[in-house]
Amino acid sequence: GPAAWRGVTLEGQVEFNDRGYGNTLNRADIPARAVLNMGVRYRFKVYGASANLRARVQNVTNTYSWDLMGGNNFFFQYLSQRRFSATLAADF
Repeated sequence: GPAAWRGVTLEGQVEFNDRGYGNTLNRADIPARAVLNMGVRYRFKVYGASANLRARVQNVTNTYSWDLMGGNNFFFQYLSQRRFSATLAADF
């Protein structure tokens, strides 16, 4: 982020997956979908050590879908619901 933000950085990701099929006969149709992930990071010093606080929201719009996984053996995996995470890391 800009210096005026004093260590705060915004992050975002848009993942678009086009329509797909789960078998060679095109009987398992997976519709197109877009997934939005957003987050914020804050870099700071604590007792002279560099630290980083990060908070993320994945699947912000709570998109419901399935992901097609595997190579020759197809299987479906449910796209996870909206989820939040926060981490704190420091170099001592």
